[in-house]
Amino acid sequence: MNLCLQGGLWSSKPKHHPFPASSAPNIGPTCRCVPMADHTTRRTTTDRLKKAIASLTERHIELASKVDVLCDHLNQLSTQPTLPPPPQPRHPVKLDVPRFNGHDPLGWIFKVTQFFDYQGTPDEDRITVASFYLDGPALSWFQWMHRNGFITSW
Repeated sequence: MNLCLQGGLWSSKPKHHPFPASSAPNIGPTCRCVPMADHTTRRTTTDRLKKAIASLTERHIELASKVDVLCDHLNQLSTQPTLPPPPQPRHPVKLDVPRFNGHDPLGWIFKVTQFFDYQGTPDEDRITVASFYLDGPALSWFQWMHRNGFITSW
């Protein structure tokens, strides 16, 4: 079977020439006859295309599902707070905190701050702990300052 293009319209029954459909594929400037694939070939091609589309659709669904899982996982990771690394175990070292009697205050503050940092003493406990190591005039000064609310934080 041939299709014939006449005046911009396709027809399977050309009426403008007496030649059988199996004759020359191009007859004159106004007619163009083209052989048409047989019905079985078209059905086979259509079936293969349908199978390919179904396979691609199935693969698309699988991949979309995997992308959704990855997006969910990334969202969970981005909303979880990052934790600092666990502290490294230290070998216990016995340190003596120097006592303070009023001489060399900057040296004593440096040493006791180093001690607090090494021991991991929280800021809110540092004033109380430091007061245990004050003697003489330094202790009297601290008591007066603390009692009057002048010392509130390290």
